[in-house]
Amino acid sequence: MCSINPRRPPRGMFLRWLRRSSVVRAVGAAGVALTSLSAIAQVSYLEKVPPGENEDIKEIVQRVIDALSRHYPKEQVLVRRDAHAKAHGCVKASFQVDNDIPDDLRVGIFKTPGRSYRAWIRFSNGAFEPSPDPRMDGRGMAIKLLDVSQSIDQLGGKFRTQDMLMINYPVFFSPDANDYKAFSEAGALTGDSAGLRRYFFPSYNPFKWRIRQAWIAYKIASQTVMSPLSAQYYSMVPYRFGFNESGLERAVKYSAKPCDRQGGNNLGASDATGPDYLREAMVAELNEKSVCYSFFVQEKQAGMSIEDATADWDESKSPWKKIATIMIPKQTFDTPERKGMCESMSFNPYNTTTEHIGLGGINRIRAQLYGVISDYRHRRNRVENVDPSKAWDESK
Repeated sequence: MCSINPRRPPRGMFLRWLRRSSVVRAVGAAGVALTSLSAIAQVSYLEKVPPGENEDIKEIVQRVIDALSRHYPKEQVLVRRDAHAKAHGCVKASFQVDNDIPDDLRVGIFKTPGRSYRAWIRFSNGAFEPSPDPRMDGRGMAIKLLDVSQSIDQLGGKFRTQDMLMINYPVFFSPDANDYKAFSEAGALTGDSAGLRRYFFPSYNPFKWRIRQAWIAYKIASQTVMSPLSAQYYSMVPYRFGFNESGLERAVKYSAKPCDRQGGNNLGASDATGPDYLREAMVAELNEKSVCYSFFVQEKQAGMSIEDATADWDESKSPWKKIATIMIPKQTFDTPERKGMCESMSFNPYNTTTEHIGLGGINRIRAQLYGVISDYRHRRNRVENVDPSKAWDESK
């Protein structure tokens, strides 16, 4: 076994990864995508918005739109998401608040012990362009809860949903909007290897190299996933979690972990070679049995960063606390109808209640970007945004 020093990844391995990887087109836009280009006001005393951030976000948004326009120039071509373009499947699920949830965690959608929500879950690869599953990539889990009261979703509360977006690594590779602007300026949004090199190694001066960002991106893309149903997923960035008894705002990160830690279909290594082996693993497992996930929160403690999305919160100071259970029943999801619905459904962390609004610079990028990308994609594809409750009722 070869050990890797995070301060100095092996040059040959890392450059091979840069040439082949879809890592940052995976995680790059995974953290980001606009309802409007107006300035996003600071919504939390926990946040510290740096000067010039909104101008940075405007530039990011324009570069993402330009990247999509170049990649999908023809009207007849299906325009996909700018991140997590390849779905392994959208599945029906239930999301139930634990009966024994601690009193101090009964907030927002978790207020009522035992409350169960219908849910859609979309599993995906993170890259800008759909690619074979064996290729290094981040893997995503997007949860959409239905029938959520007082939702402030970006369609004016029309669908009343709570969306939670996660990926299979605890932190994001880029710390803030200014750094992510540099990523977009380098031409790395689509995963172009030359663009990645310009971002990670912008000059011959090693003091300007983004070694930490490169290491995190490499770790995200190099996780071994035999089935989307076997991975643990993390929100990477923080969210408001109501207020404590003293009226002070709280923040948490989310995680979803298989109830059986091994999880997934017990595929051998030889099975993980097909271009769609992750979808095939999901199909095989959900044809046979239901799947359970435990849902956790990790509370922010003093000294834990809201603004630095690369910062991992210390579990010894703030352990994960289980507050809900996700059940994915046996089902057939690999149908043309379900695939079409999955392609047209939108997920956005700002489909939320005020108790769970996103915090930090990467989430402020999302607040500007996600809605615009959804509008662009649906307009180009000449389709309507899917009503998730209606789709649930009509789906077999």
